Amino acid sequence: MIKGFLLTIVSALVIGCSSFQNGVTTGAVSPLPSFDQPAPPWESAAKWEQLTPELRIRGREIELQGRVQSYLATRGYRLGPGAQLDFDKAITRGAREIQDHPVSRQREETEKAIRHLQTVVDAMIAESKRIPGYEVRSYRAIGEETLMAALRKLCPLWPICDGPR
Repeated sequence: MIKGFLLTIVSALVIGCSSFQNGVTTGAVSPLPSFDQPAPPWESAAKWEQLTPELRIRGREIELQGRVQSYLATRGYRLGPGAQLDFDKAITRGAREIQDHPVSRQREETEKAIRHLQTVVDAMIAESKRIPGYEVRSYRAIGEETLMAALRKLCPLWPICDGPR
């Protein structure tokens, strides 16, 4: 009974019906959006230069986070919660520091931050293979233990390490 009820709810959500009452869907069915079309670039919504500094920083944070997550996915790994928090802090700090550069250098600095964060991910993956039993207990997740081991070798790599660049 619960399975059937859940299936009805999921069906209603998937087909996009306008209302759902007593297990019966009513209303017009709207087509699902197409996911094969690319999202419009930033420039179509607003010129980057016209955004406030805080919005530019947030946009850069989103870009850095997305690129790190994509990189992790291509390697078949994910960050553990503690390491994710450390990466988020570093990304926020890095995005703010990039904003302090002249506009002409911000793209270059963003790409540098991405390369450095990817280097940290690679080092964490390598450390996960070196730490006895780590891969078994943290299957495909790299966390604080691997991050600390990687940072001992990589710091002062910006933006993940605190301190001057």
